[in-house]
Amino acid sequence: MAKVVYMTKNSYNNLMQELEKLQLELRTTVAKEIGTAMAHGDLRENAEYEAAKAKQRQYALRMEELTGMLGVSSLIEDLQISGKSVSVGTRVTLFNLATAEEVVYNILGEGDGDIKKSIISYKTPIAQQMMIKERGDVAVIKVPAGTERFMIKKVEKIFQRRRN
Repeated sequence: MAKVVYMTKNSYNNLMQELEKLQLELRTTVAKEIGTAMAHGDLRENAEYEAAKAKQRQYALRMEELTGMLGVSSLIEDLQISGKSVSVGTRVTLFNLATAEEVVYNILGEGDGDIKKSIISYKTPIAQQMMIKERGDVAVIKVPAGTERFMIKKVEKIFQRRRN
């Protein structure tokens, strides 16, 4: 059984748009390229035909990947998140015990990461090392320079659960 892929509604919509674009391209542009190449006759040494078929395979693989991800996706906005412990869909305020500096991370899906906006994927090592910890707990996080100890200062939900 496939694992759940957590993503925001925005990421889900972006992946759906990419899938729809690839499907359209495959039916139109790539099909036309293959047809044009086939019209040149002998396919055994037809580089144009081989390139079009390779593009077709590449599109098909990406479409399969997208369909698989979308099929096992769970929208973060719809999750029941307590906000008491670190999980996907939470904003975490950390206090560096060595430097006394604070840092805030928003833990979202794979396609949502944007370190400039303090958004990290739940699959990142930093997020994984904080998971299920609560306010007051200490997380030992591996960083390029070694390890650092952070106290979980605050955990809060990013989204309010939508009602159907």
